[in-house]
This record gives sequence, C-alpha cells and structure tokens, in this order.
Amino acid sequence: MRIPETNIFYKKADPTGLCSCTYLLMDGKRGLIIDPGGLNARRRLFRLLSEAGSKLSDIEIILLTHSHFDHASFANATKLMADARVYAHPTAGSTAHANPLSENLYWILDETVREGDVLPWPGRLTVLETPGHSPDHISFAWKDEGVLFSGDAMQVKNGHLVMPPLLIPSTIDGEAKSSYAKLIAMNRDYPTICPGHRDILRT
Repeated sequence: MRIPETNIFYKKADPTGLCSCTYLLMDGKRGLIIDPGGLNARRRLFRLLSEAGSKLSDIEIILLTHSHFDHASFANATKLMADARVYAHPTAGSTAHANPLSENLYWILDETVREGDVLPWPGRLTVLETPGHSPDHISFAWKDEGVLFSGDAMQVKNGHLVMPPLLIPSTIDGEAKSSYAKLIAMNRDYPTICPGHRDILRT
C-alpha cells in the first residue's frame, strides 16, 4: 500500500505477530527500508517492492527501530541481497544477549546512530532516541514530510495514539512513558504517524 500524496509504501504488521509493519521510502530509484520484519518477511518484502515499482537492488539503507525479532530478523538477509547499509542504535547488539525477543545485530551494523543524527536521505530524516519498549529503541522524524516513524514507542488504536502495553521483558516502564510523551508532543508538527504495529494515523 502507498500513503497518499507521499513516496511511502508499506506493509502492515503480520497478524501472527511475527512481522512488524515495514516501510519503504523512495527517492527516485533509491530505496530506504524501515524494519524489514521477521524471518518470514521475504515474500512480503518483494510484494512491497513490486507495489512501489522498485527492485531489491534499489534499496540503499535499512533502518531498524530496535532489535526485536519481528522488526529485525530479516535485516541481515535484506542487507546481503540488496547490498544495503544497516543503521541502528549503538546498543542494538549488546541488548540482545539479555532479551530473548531480540536479535544480535552487532555483527550486521554498518552505522550506529543517536539522538539528533540526520540520516543520508532527502527531507531531514532525523533520529529520536525513544527507549523503554527496548533499551535500543529509536524512532525517526521525517521533518520535511511531517512523518513520524514511531516503531513500538507509540501505537495507533481505533484512530487514537496510545502507549503500547508494558508486557514484554525488555520494557522499562518510566522510559517507555517518557518516550511516548516525547512523541505525543511532536504530533502537531508530524501529522502522519507510522507505527510498528496496527494502523497509520494522519491527523
């Protein structure tokens, strides 16, 4: 699917919980993927590329919001097939050893990013540190397009922005609430919210 009036294509999260939402940003023939998904993501990734009129070799950048398996397990396969560079938080590898939900990403990372880093993509795509759901969690604010890729720091439920439930082992309650408040405060300037699960919201 394509978000109207944008160059953002996406696949919704797998209802089984094995794959997160995956986003494809296009700049001409250049592609950027946010969260390739879980190990069963191969077919959905190729369908996404087909819908965008793109191909695997067009992908130059892979961004990971965090290292949980449903977001990141297919990152290495995507990297190898596309010859793309993987960006994530510096702790994306180290947190994996303490959390059964996480992948060990240390060995596939090409670049590590922190709060305020601007990614090599048109439109000032900027990193936001949003820990809580996982220690390595980051979100992305696309300033010129008014789009916020929240990952699992914020969800959309029944047309409203909500904080994801604090149910998983890696969640740190106080940090999750602070990160959620940080993203909520940005909603006025970023009217399109692209979460890690559930629906996109355009306010």
